[in-house]
Order: sequence, then C-alpha cells, then structure tokens
Amino acid sequence: MSAATSTTTASTLRTLRLMSGAIISAVVVLAVVVCVTTGFEAPPAWMYAVGPVLAGVGFALATLLGYRVTVAEPGLDPRQQALRSQTDFRIGHMLRIALAEAPAILTLVLCYVAQPPTALPYLIGLPFFLAALWWHVWPSEALITRVAQRIERSGAPSYLREGLHRPATIGSSLPHL
Repeated sequence: MSAATSTTTASTLRTLRLMSGAIISAVVVLAVVVCVTTGFEAPPAWMYAVGPVLAGVGFALATLLGYRVTVAEPGLDPRQQALRSQTDFRIGHMLRIALAEAPAILTLVLCYVAQPPTALPYLIGLPFFLAALWWHVWPSEALITRVAQRIERSGAPSYLREGLHRPATIGSSLPHL
C-alpha cells in the first residue's frame, strides 16, 4: 500500500480520532483551569465522591444508550450497508461523547459553586472521566469491533471498517439529506 493510498483511505477514521482526542484533551485542560482558578481547599466530605459517582453513571448510560444501531440487512448493497453502519457509528459516537463527558462538566460546575471553591472533586474524578472517555469515545479497533458486532447481530456483514476507512466527504457526513 502506498503512502498516498493510506493517507486517503484512513481520513474518516482519522477525523474521528482527531475530534475524540480534542474532546479527551479538553477534560485535562479543564483540570488545569480549575486548579488555577479555585485552589485546593478541603470541600465537604461528600464532594470527594461526586466525580467518581457521576463518572460511573455516565459510563453506565453510555453503555446502555450509546450503542444502539440498526441491524445489518442481509442482501443489502455493501456500499449502502457501509454508509448505514458508518452513520450509526457516528451518531452513537456523538451520544457516547455527551454521556461520558457530562460528568466532568457537572463536577466542574460543582467545584465553582462549592464553598470554598476547590479543584479537589474534579481532580479526584479526573481518572474516572478519562477512563470513561477512553473506553466509549476513542475510536480504537476494540470500539469499532464492539459496534460492528452489534450491527452484525443478524449475521449480515456491517462493512463498518470499510466505511470508516473511506475518505470523509460532505456526502458521507450527511447521508440522509
């Protein structure tokens, strides 16, 4: 495979990875911001559990709701099935981002409304936020396999990998318009 071919064929997946990396990195940047702007005073004891508990709830919701896909139809044209699978992956991806990142945002808000304002609840929750985002958002081969298996429940191929390795175009981003 030539360098030009590999650059072109991975562009859709590369775009998803770039976006996912930016979202995951933003959670770390917010940790720096909350540390600089609030400090490290001790909050009420219950606030130490907020980040991990919310991260667990977000993880569970992303697991339950973020993998709803259309089952592959036997006999469907491979290009149409690849487009359908890719669209389902992207829709689920955006939902998983929202569900996995919401706990970090809620904990961040809590850090500023707490008396005294403190970064400790966010910092305690940070590893849990990152783990949930890494598992549900980063488009790794394992995540693609999990989604493909759900699409292929009927036994028909999903062509998800082929769809994700196609070049990103406006048409592939807006298949229903």
